[in-house]
Amino acid sequence: MKGKRVLKAASGRLLNALSYLLPTGALFRWVKLLRRAQIKLARANAPVLLQKVLDHCIYSLRPGLVEGTLHGLKFTIRLNDPCHYNLVLDVHEPEIAAWLRQNVHPGMKVLDVGANVGIYTLMMARLVGQSGKVIAVEADPETCQLLRKNVEENLLRWVDVVSGAAYDTCGRVKIGRAAASSWYSGLYYQNPAEWIEVSAFTVDSLLDSLGVDRVDVVKIDVEGAEGGVLRGMRKLLAVARPVVLVELHGQHGGAALEVLAQAGYAFDPLTEQHVVARAE
Repeated sequence: MKGKRVLKAASGRLLNALSYLLPTGALFRWVKLLRRAQIKLARANAPVLLQKVLDHCIYSLRPGLVEGTLHGLKFTIRLNDPCHYNLVLDVHEPEIAAWLRQNVHPGMKVLDVGANVGIYTLMMARLVGQSGKVIAVEADPETCQLLRKNVEENLLRWVDVVSGAAYDTCGRVKIGRAAASSWYSGLYYQNPAEWIEVSAFTVDSLLDSLGVDRVDVVKIDVEGAEGGVLRGMRKLLAVARPVVLVELHGQHGGAALEVLAQAGYAFDPLTEQHVVARAE
């Protein structure tokens, strides 16, 4: 086990050093090809170890940002974040994207809790148009900076970006995050590379501070904290009765469904992890 850790660390340092020899654009193109091949291997049920090795290769690259496009919009991602390549390759959660296109309409007000770097924020901003509004919440401050950049670069003035953790209390909370990927940051993340303290607030208090009294659609993806987010939006659930699309994470998913049931919502599965909840 110790030998594996030493080999992993040494190979990581070598890959990191070699990555400085290539221009950002060229490196980005090569990594996209690598990630596309990795996705094909995963679909073909290739050994998990091989997929982890390919992930390690991407994680180990030098840090940096690279700007591409996503459905005609400017979209900046991290050069060494394998999960971000799923976004630019347009293979991330196709069922969720399809549902949003069918259910988010011009003039709507929508809330994106756990917005990450903004793939769904940007999509919903285009769907609601300038007559609508998007509120995007992201707990990880570094990821939120990238989210804000993606919003501002596309002049989406009807999008409000909020840095902090939506939860069932206001104050400060600690979230864990991985070494390179923003995908797995959260209150309940296991074995994080580090813990950071961020501001916390309830959705109800956030909407009051923004002067927003109506939300039509809420999308929640918060790596296990979905129950806490929903407990912090009981007023919104009771009064505005928005449609809620929530990703459930293991043992924490039951708490989310319980809050929705108590609020008089019925829910239907959309994928193995996602449910759509509507007021009865």
